[in-house]
Amino acid sequence: MQSYKLSTVIATKQHNTTFPGLNFLNPDIAVSTANQVIIIWAITALATASVITGIGMGIRRLSEICFSLGMVIMMMVLFLDDTWYESYTFYGVFIRNYDRFRSIFQVLVS
Repeated sequence: MQSYKLSTVIATKQHNTTFPGLNFLNPDIAVSTANQVIIIWAITALATASVITGIGMGIRRLSEICFSLGMVIMMMVLFLDDTWYESYTFYGVFIRNYDRFRSIFQVLVS
């Protein structure tokens, strides 16, 4: 239990003060102990809600959110970047190394 408390304190300090923290996103949010306590309560409330809803709902919802976020990020990378370069890089590596991939696959199958 002690390590949970320590990691929570370190995480709240990080969220409140360092580079990707709240103060970086919005300079109006002060770096203070009160804000760290609010962050601890918010994280604890979300974790408690997930535990109370159980594996059927809580973990399922978390996995659905993570999957959806991953799909959004993948689509952003695909459509907001140079799609031809990405597809050439991926398929080009596969085509150039087809013989090696085929021999590795044959060894794994047999």
